[in-house]
Amino acid sequence: MGTISPAPNHLIWRGGQVADTVTQAQFLDDIRGQSTSGDVLIWVHGFNTSRSIALATTKKIKATVTGQGFQGTVISYDWPTSSENGLRGLFNRLFGLQRMYKKDKDTANAMDDTLIKDLKFLFDAPGINVHIMAHSMGCYLTTLGIRHAESWLGNSVPFGQIIMGAADVDQVSLVDDDWFGKSINRRCQRVTHYHSTDDDILDVGGQVMYGGSKRSGRHGLKANAPDRFVDVSMAERFNKQHPNQELRLSHNWYLHDDIVLRDAAITLGGQDAGAMPTRNGSASGWNINKA
Repeated sequence: MGTISPAPNHLIWRGGQVADTVTQAQFLDDIRGQSTSGDVLIWVHGFNTSRSIALATTKKIKATVTGQGFQGTVISYDWPTSSENGLRGLFNRLFGLQRMYKKDKDTANAMDDTLIKDLKFLFDAPGINVHIMAHSMGCYLTTLGIRHAESWLGNSVPFGQIIMGAADVDQVSLVDDDWFGKSINRRCQRVTHYHSTDDDILDVGGQVMYGGSKRSGRHGLKANAPDRFVDVSMAERFNKQHPNQELRLSHNWYLHDDIVLRDAAITLGGQDAGAMPTRNGSASGWNINKA
């Protein structure tokens, strides 16, 4: 089900594939041995992500959130995506978007509720509290999985905090009268939704792939978002840190930003949205404002 990576404090999740030397029981023992609180944060990467990049991001997230007091462990759910990096990858993301994007979106759709099935043994395990942090198309994979698991999840509430960053999700699906929004809302303690109006990658994706559809990770949540959803803008922080608004960075910069990750760590601890030292604003919309 998983295997310990070369860095012994990080687990690589292999999308449900059973590793020869690691059983579910061993996997749970590893998690319990690394989590003093019983909490486990599942990192779900976006499209066009290699395993090495997914692991590097997992390590960064783990180092930052544990440094801010999170006493759980962090593992990566590694779903199969394209993984073209460097200049070729950048060119394809900007100009060959349809081919790579469609391939990964087809994979996500084909997976259906696989992510939730893969995680089920974790949220069924006594003393384990499961949280999810997802990026970009990983948010779509997560919302799709939760929605399509509705028929067999029963009345369980398997997740603690769900954190969505730069979500490649249609804005209109995350509302209180849509099945996606309803399903997620009833399955977790809270959804924290980080967005940025300067996310040009999501803008291109929305225009090219969806005929102008508003992706929630760029435009934020609608006013009728479910009651457990908290919308947090990262635009102010992005403009402070990247005043030239680099296109390449606009979609994933926050994954390496200590203040945004500090906000995520405090969120995982269950802090009230209105008492976060990293934010200003109000319940109608919070901002990451720490300089």
